[in-house]
Amino acid sequence: MIKYHRLLFIVVILVFANSCQSDLELVPLTSSLQIKKVFLKDDPHLKSMVNALKGSYSGSRTKSYLDDVDFSKATKLYDSANQSTKYTFSMRVKGDYMLRNFILVEPEFGEIQGLVFSHKVDQEWLIGLDTFPGWEQFTGTFTIEDLQGNLISESQISDGTSQFHNTSNGRENRQTCITNYVSTCTDWYVNGSYVDTYCHIETRTTCYSSGGGGGGASGGDLNGNTPQPQPERVVLEFDDSEPMGTAPSTSLSVEDAWEQDICQKTAFKNNDCVQDIWNKMKQNDVGYETLTNFLGDSPKAELCLDIKDIGDDANGNTDPSESGKVIINLNSTKLNRSKLSIARTLLHEMIHAELIGLVIKAGGYDDFQNYAKNYDDEFLAIWDYIEEFGKSGWQHEYMADNYITYISSGLKLLEAFYVSSSFKNAVNNGYYDDVIGEPWSWDNFYKYMAWEGLHKTEQFQTDIIDENLKNKYDQYRLRFEDGNSVNLDCQ
Repeated sequence: MIKYHRLLFIVVILVFANSCQSDLELVPLTSSLQIKKVFLKDDPHLKSMVNALKGSYSGSRTKSYLDDVDFSKATKLYDSANQSTKYTFSMRVKGDYMLRNFILVEPEFGEIQGLVFSHKVDQEWLIGLDTFPGWEQFTGTFTIEDLQGNLISESQISDGTSQFHNTSNGRENRQTCITNYVSTCTDWYVNGSYVDTYCHIETRTTCYSSGGGGGGASGGDLNGNTPQPQPERVVLEFDDSEPMGTAPSTSLSVEDAWEQDICQKTAFKNNDCVQDIWNKMKQNDVGYETLTNFLGDSPKAELCLDIKDIGDDANGNTDPSESGKVIINLNSTKLNRSKLSIARTLLHEMIHAELIGLVIKAGGYDDFQNYAKNYDDEFLAIWDYIEEFGKSGWQHEYMADNYITYISSGLKLLEAFYVSSSFKNAVNNGYYDDVIGEPWSWDNFYKYMAWEGLHKTEQFQTDIIDENLKNKYDQYRLRFEDGNSVNLDCQ
């Protein structure tokens, strides 16, 4: 079932024309409005605004909000009628929220503004559904907050209809906000030639001042009240790679939700051996736990898994894509090894993906230092590695210094599946002790597996070479690859 925290950006859903509901009012998109996708790395103006916004706020609540925003891409809505521009970014969904988005508002005059739009689903309404009926029937709570966490508005939505709701916004005046859902269809042309018709559902939110002293507006008669500078029209872009008409899942854990969002390319899907590894990793939350244990928070990079010949001797690699996802490639020529070793490669590349995601979040390497200065110690620490080891070397050095323990712990979770009883019996009987030079230690075995791929780092030189442990490092891995009866390769 589709997960609606995969809905990208803020309050309009793009669907194809055959998804429009005929009983809804159709409102043509006016010629004054222009909508398009933009990428932070390609838009210096947007990049400067994002950096300015991050630098102008402090506090744990603001940091928590900004940490949840995917700043790598946005939907830009420009209204030439009032010279205003709004950028919609996707946000990570938590708890009962069905959708969260961040809107950067750039008025013709005045300061830029950051707002958090949230849709919290009514669980009783959702439980009774077999399929999600569309946003025109959404039932739940819609809120707008500023970056300090002040509640600007809260509206109860029933069957897509907003109820009037007065709320304090942390100041003396009070506001009433009305939210309307409207279906809109637009004909798109390229060089004067008709291409297609697209429909979406807009959420238009209008907020009015209702005066001080808690008086508020009554009876919904807002005539004469002065509109506040909240967005009346913003766009939520739907991820149309998945079909509409499916109910969002409400029973998934955070771990399962993260794993479900990871896409798989055809070659990865069609390799039954690799699928077994990935399913065991998901079953035990190996990837999620490994990343979360170090980060102290849920992983943020959007991942996609693939198998292909990467053209060198590496077990795998990781590359960002134009879509904003980070692609993990298992080398198709290096799958003739144990499943545990392949799982280690997936963990290793997931860490790369997360580190690449942090660079993307900062706006790329060129802006990383300025971003780090305005943000937090984690980014400053990473910047130190980038300065010392360069763009091509810093990630392995950072992983060697910080991730060995977490990779080792993640691999231990797979022991029951990928270490045979006959190999354990041989270990218990001391079969490998002489060649290794010590009684077999499972802790050392997993630690040495975690070092694979990091043997060119300074920390490997210090912890392994300088301590005369290179033979043990080699022998632990070789004995396992040769002696484990479930070492069925995936090639």
